[in-house]
Amino acid sequence: MPAALVNASAPSSPGRSIDAPSVSRLLERTDLVSWLDGYMPYALRAADVPGAVVVIVKDGHILSARGFGYADPEADLAVNPEKTLFRVGSISKLFTWTAVMQLVEQGKLDLDQDVNAYIDFQIPDFKGRPLTLRKIMTHTTGFDDVLKGIVFYDPRFHLSLSDYVKKRLPRRVDAPGSTPAYSNYAVALAGYIVQRRSGENFDTYIERHIFAPLGMTNSTFSQPLPAAFRARLATGYAAPGRPSPSPEFLGPEPAGGATTSAMDMARFMIAHLQDGQFDGKTILNPVTAQRMHDSARPLVERAALIPPLNKMELGFFETNINDHRVIGHLGDTQAFHSALHLFLRERVGLFIAMSSPGRKGAANGLRTSLFQDFADRYFPSNKTATVVDPRLAHASALAGIWWPSRRPHSSFLSLAYLAAQVRVASLPDGTLSIPGLTGPNERPRRWVEIAPYVWRDRDGHDRLAAQVSNGRATRWSYDFLSPVQVYDRVPPAKSSAWIFPVLGTALFILLISFFRWPLAWAVRRHFSAPVPFTAEGLRTYRALNLLAGLNVLLFASWSAVIAAMFQSLDTLAGRFDWLVFTLQGAGIVIFFGTVLLAAWNVKVAWTDRRRWTSKTWGVVLLMATAATLYVAVAFDLMAMTTQY
Repeated sequence: MPAALVNASAPSSPGRSIDAPSVSRLLERTDLVSWLDGYMPYALRAADVPGAVVVIVKDGHILSARGFGYADPEADLAVNPEKTLFRVGSISKLFTWTAVMQLVEQGKLDLDQDVNAYIDFQIPDFKGRPLTLRKIMTHTTGFDDVLKGIVFYDPRFHLSLSDYVKKRLPRRVDAPGSTPAYSNYAVALAGYIVQRRSGENFDTYIERHIFAPLGMTNSTFSQPLPAAFRARLATGYAAPGRPSPSPEFLGPEPAGGATTSAMDMARFMIAHLQDGQFDGKTILNPVTAQRMHDSARPLVERAALIPPLNKMELGFFETNINDHRVIGHLGDTQAFHSALHLFLRERVGLFIAMSSPGRKGAANGLRTSLFQDFADRYFPSNKTATVVDPRLAHASALAGIWWPSRRPHSSFLSLAYLAAQVRVASLPDGTLSIPGLTGPNERPRRWVEIAPYVWRDRDGHDRLAAQVSNGRATRWSYDFLSPVQVYDRVPPAKSSAWIFPVLGTALFILLISFFRWPLAWAVRRHFSAPVPFTAEGLRTYRALNLLAGLNVLLFASWSAVIAAMFQSLDTLAGRFDWLVFTLQGAGIVIFFGTVLLAAWNVKVAWTDRRRWTSKTWGVVLLMATAATLYVAVAFDLMAMTTQY
């Protein structure tokens, strides 16, 4: 039976309601300013974010543009929505997608053409299936996730766009079109295609064909940031109280390199809300803009969709709320965090940018809460309350361990993503338990079933839904992530449920073996006891214990390197490449060598007719070394590559 995509049809039987329609307020300047003045200052203080800007547009006009907090706390310089600049991270992608659609309009690009027709290097097909711009714009490329050189400070790691797309080409791990998995590399590739087909450098193209027509004079993709822009850039904070050492570099520039002001973003939002028109200028014709905002569902493969959840449009992702049609994008660097949402029918846009992740990443919750609270205040749902049918009981179908589609599949960083595996359980009351998905209060959300295989956050807006085959869930996601990421079941061979305890036990056994060696020597020396081995057995014993210690040291070294990479952007950009290569080479010798010596030790133990305890310990050591070798192979610790 083919996999069925389960739709959300509201249950007709009576049940418990989890929300109710609200009374909407008229979105006008006086009420909006009053609301923001009461909302933002307290929210920023609570989140420990030094500065932010919020701009709201409506019907082609700026309704409110407000700065909150400080652009430079040390200089007591307030945020100015006209002059203060922010890095907008992945919101930059919207400029790239707009550029792609401009060239589609001109007949220079075809969304369904193999992209190899547009570039000067080769991207291999995946089982005969080529990569197209439509797959790139909907984040269904099938590329492995590349983390190296996404954001960094040291200019030595900065590559030209041409070098970046050629040197950072990831492996293909899924069929194109089949699996949503956000890819910064793919966006860089799209920017490179714009550069080649237009005959202009990417940043020059954006400035001439998007920024200039819209009057976005405070916006640039240039890196390093020109002095005039750098002087007005808000001070970014990598963490509360810790200013960034310098403006960040974004490795894949088309994916995150834009610097802009709130007023410039207002112009861009208005242009898209008016189907490509702004102040008599055109950046897209209406048909193209509408195609970008509402791509045809039949053109997206069914495997990549989980109705009724939000999906990708052409570059924008849906952020629908309260039954209102909304598209948008989020943006993150290490220091700056932003969000853009367009209420299409209401012709309203919201943009927020902040200069710090805040306490425990609170900026992410703040931007989400601002959007949801804005929508609840001015655009509440007109439907009756959502009803929970107590007879629905499909939570057990999702029970198990899952991992995100966006993750490193084929590098040593895949080891770190063992911890990203998500355990889903069914609670006695029929709700879903997903400890990894917490709400703004940092407590796990309560997911209640509102339709077959569709759940709703009891205290929020998100829905969660599953693809189902033969009564078993095979894939799921939730509204916030569904356009760009899904969760698939972890194959048993890579499940953290057994790998963590087995690996931990194996390393403990190897550690005991290493320390037992000098301890046994000291005991024999003290009591003048003979060595209980033949000469060959003694050599094997010593070499095995040495390699056992090196085995543990190697895993400890990998853990330290991976932790350092996630703590330091420059380390993740390539500063430790020499060490990565060294550890991979050492792993080939140590992991395989330990297993071979452990196997030889078992043979020698039987040949020497040792006591049963010695033979048993030899077998235990062999099993421990086999476990560490398995993990090293399964998670690419010996891949001999610095592509990660």
